[in-house]
Amino acid sequence: MTCKNLKENFGLEYDKPNAFVRSQCFPDCVYLLWSAFCFLYHFVWIILEIYWEITDQTDNKSWFIFLTNWGYLVIFIYFGLDCSFSIYIHCVRKGSVTPSNSMNLYLKTVWVIFNIMNASSILITFSYFTFLDANMHARSINKHMINSVFTVLNIVITDKPVRFWHMWFPALFAVIYLIFNGVYQKVGDEDPIYPVLDWNKFGSALEFSLLELLIALPVSHTIVFVFYKLRCCCPRRPHEESPTYEHFNNPESPDKQDIHSLELAINPQGMYKTFNKM
Repeated sequence: MTCKNLKENFGLEYDKPNAFVRSQCFPDCVYLLWSAFCFLYHFVWIILEIYWEITDQTDNKSWFIFLTNWGYLVIFIYFGLDCSFSIYIHCVRKGSVTPSNSMNLYLKTVWVIFNIMNASSILITFSYFTFLDANMHARSINKHMINSVFTVLNIVITDKPVRFWHMWFPALFAVIYLIFNGVYQKVGDEDPIYPVLDWNKFGSALEFSLLELLIALPVSHTIVFVFYKLRCCCPRRPHEESPTYEHFNNPESPDKQDIHSLELAINPQGMYKTFNKM
């Protein structure tokens, strides 16, 4: 992998910035309605969460210490930025994202948050129902189940790309939270935020952290990547040029290399066969 390939796979350059404000399969008006609905839905829930945090006297732990709430804030921020920028582009600039047809700082920021939201939502859903005592009340369902539903639907509806190697964005997010979790327990509160992350039992906490970072998170991002590839197989709107053939069959394209990486992850013997043919 050359330096150019590394930049394309790990970086934030994309030759079709308009993809960040529209749908692959649906008209622009449908995408605008979807984006506005998602923002308003999560805005209402954030207001309710603030109200419940202020009025609930039974829970002494801060709302901001839980990974679930970090993830939900990411969802809210993403849909807020996506909705405002999409409305601005379609209603003010009449569909033109950037004059130079290149990625600006705003689009790159949205792309980073998009990547973090996707993998972290699925990771939170999986971890909550696997390792913790799940509560099936409305607040819990919204933050531990509906969050992933919105994530998957958004991947299907939008035209935003997903890079396999962009896994490092949600991984960095997870590392930051794990550091915060350990510091909070040692400095601010002796009780662990989560029973499975008790840093007084350093060995078990480290083992769980590595399990999440090295297995659960890559699997979550791979699920996101698979949904993206399935979406790419769907027909595009008739007036849109399809980027799938030349783009995905170009061996230098990040998407082609992403597919190869995924194939090797699923079937490592493919690498052995490749060397045998050389």
